[in-house]
Amino acid sequence: MTEITDLRVQFSVKKSASKEPNTAEVTITNLSPTRRAALQTKGVKFVLECGYVDTGVKQIFQGDVRHVSHVREGADWRTVLKSGDGERAFQFARLSESLGPKASKSDVIKRLAAKLGLGLGNSGKAAIPGSFEQGIVLSGPVSRELDKVLKGTGYEWSIQDEQLVILSASEVSGQDVPLLTPDSGLIGSPEFGAPLEKGGKPQLKFKALLNANIKPGAKVQIQCERFPIGVSVKCAKVEHSGDTAGQDWYTSVEGATL
Repeated sequence: MTEITDLRVQFSVKKSASKEPNTAEVTITNLSPTRRAALQTKGVKFVLECGYVDTGVKQIFQGDVRHVSHVREGADWRTVLKSGDGERAFQFARLSESLGPKASKSDVIKRLAAKLGLGLGNSGKAAIPGSFEQGIVLSGPVSRELDKVLKGTGYEWSIQDEQLVILSASEVSGQDVPLLTPDSGLIGSPEFGAPLEKGGKPQLKFKALLNANIKPGAKVQIQCERFPIGVSVKCAKVEHSGDTAGQDWYTSVEGATL
């Protein structure tokens, strides 16, 4: 594993609670020729960690490197990595097998997660109702079979840091985020925007100092002048951005109020 800690790194990480893979674009300045060559290896995994001196470093992205480019700009080399979270498995994982009568949906999901090469995340504990009384044939792209198994259950799936996460509309992921206020990282005033889909709830948009604990599916409580008694938000879209050469490290969020 190649660890990079001493160079300029600029990053933009985009995550959502949808099944489409999360993405990261990272620019690294002046990697050595050896490290540049190592990144050209097929199947490279990428992990991005960041944080502050007083809170420590935490992971904000893990996934497959899909594209690497090296560009000379004056005296500097800029290496741009584009990555997708579980993207290779999402695009290419397939299966063809059958499970016997009374196979539970929870067991089928565990089987599909294994075929994707993903950790179970919360899906190992998710109580997906129902079973297949006559058994089930699983054939084709694993992502399509996941859609089929969850259809009509009220649950949706996503890939978060190479873990399979399954949540209903009313559920949040297990880790709560500490209260966000103007004194603890909230920037500006939250504003309501358009819903993610027709007929859905308007999305509350807010910005904070970079916070690795804010993830799709997480519950965040906000307290500010606009919401003096506080409001809780289930995060649907999260974007982390920053530059080690500057102080603009932010997390931007969209989500529905609870």
